[in-house]
Amino acid sequence: MFNCAVGKKSLSFCASGQLTKASGTLQYRFGRPNAVELTFPADGAKHADSLEIAKGHLVRAGGHYAVTYINFKNADTLYSFEWNEDDGASIEMLTKGKPFSLKCAPSSTTTNLELLNPVLDSQF
Repeated sequence: MFNCAVGKKSLSFCASGQLTKASGTLQYRFGRPNAVELTFPADGAKHADSLEIAKGHLVRAGGHYAVTYINFKNADTLYSFEWNEDDGASIEMLTKGKPFSLKCAPSSTTTNLELLNPVLDSQF
């Protein structure tokens, strides 16, 4: 449903099955194709219990843009993924008060985030 390059690694959100709040799976994956460093939630975990998903609109000079947010916590790290038509995609991480962010290479991004509509936690 979403994939982009971050250096030599990939940042992905993968969905399987009919994605609803009660069925299907949605996972965040980061790493190389044959060496995934992080999969969240773990296989078999319900995405509705692990991921907060929201869509809305970003208004700024020059336009009005659709934006998608996916937030989750894994161990001591908070993750906040954002995608919008103007800026592309990035993920912010906060571990023990220290921020870190990764920006997707725009030319490498493929997205089908409208598949998230059945599982939205909020829309603004």
